[in-house]
Amino acid sequence: MNKKVFRRTRKGFLQFVIALVIMAMLPSLAEAQPTIQSVSPSSANAGETVTVTITLQGDIPPADATPNSVKIGTLVGTNITWNGSVVMAAFSIPASEAAGTKDVTVEFPAPTQPITVTKTGGFEVLSGSSGGTGSLKVTLSPSDAVNAGAKWQVDGGSWQVSETTVSDLSAGTHTVSFSTVSGWTAPSGKSVTITNGQTASLTGTYTQGTTQQNLSYSIADTGQTKCYGDSTEMSCPSSGADFYGQDAQYLGNQPSYTLSSDGKTVVDNVTKLTWMKGPNTTLASPVSTDKKTYTAAQAWVTTVNSMNYGGFGDWRLPTIKELYSLIQFNGTDPSTFTGTDTSGLTPFIDK
Repeated sequence: MNKKVFRRTRKGFLQFVIALVIMAMLPSLAEAQPTIQSVSPSSANAGETVTVTITLQGDIPPADATPNSVKIGTLVGTNITWNGSVVMAAFSIPASEAAGTKDVTVEFPAPTQPITVTKTGGFEVLSGSSGGTGSLKVTLSPSDAVNAGAKWQVDGGSWQVSETTVSDLSAGTHTVSFSTVSGWTAPSGKSVTITNGQTASLTGTYTQGTTQQNLSYSIADTGQTKCYGDSTEMSCPSSGADFYGQDAQYLGNQPSYTLSSDGKTVVDNVTKLTWMKGPNTTLASPVSTDKKTYTAAQAWVTTVNSMNYGGFGDWRLPTIKELYSLIQFNGTDPSTFTGTDTSGLTPFIDK
């Protein structure tokens, strides 16, 4: 082969390989450019002020590169913050702003020229409160909850049944709440946006089961005063030593109780809960017939309330956490028993 031809051929081959390498790199370079992954919220009404969160992905600028500007269409955001992946900016949308989708644009500073990231149609401006009226239809489920009396209302208005449509609601944001139904947990209140000339739809799902009470009260100390090693009692260890940090080394609210003047009730001075002194209304010592099933105990609540026992008519069964507050954890039996044979003792909780 002619040497000159070979050289030209080899040179052409190398150029071809380099071109292929560059072409192979182009897609990855394009993928590395920052893009807008999400915009939240993605819509708002004209006339509203909203803080928009914009999440970026790809080759993201460093955390100290605060954006030069953030825009929704021609609207310029204020109070801009940037944490290295998320941009936040506040927008005051004029009531006169035209409804429709707007491009979301974030511009970052760069050594040569600014980096601009755009999400086409990433935000929608809806008709504001001055933009007419719309309607709202709410569907409740399941059917058993509906049959039990589940209803909904908008902005505290009249209660409505499922599938009802309420008209003439001003365009903008409204609040929907749901009625309480015995034996069911109502869904939390929801916000809904009404658009001029349109009917918004919303669903509310009830779940079966009584709503639990979220009680807040102080916690009584366990009463534990002794420390233990692997198998035996020991002196309470110092900080940093093995077995340090046991219950006995943390003193909380010490148990304290007050017996009522009629001897029927006891007030827990820590939790502020009032208890019946005993399991019966005669103040007699507990007997086997005082033990009740859960169903019988529920009926017993009705009985003591009808008696206005101890001067109260709002007795109820305690929660498991409230029962827990009465347990002594110091290993001492109320009978002052100190022996080792516990076979003759009656357990507080049996099977």
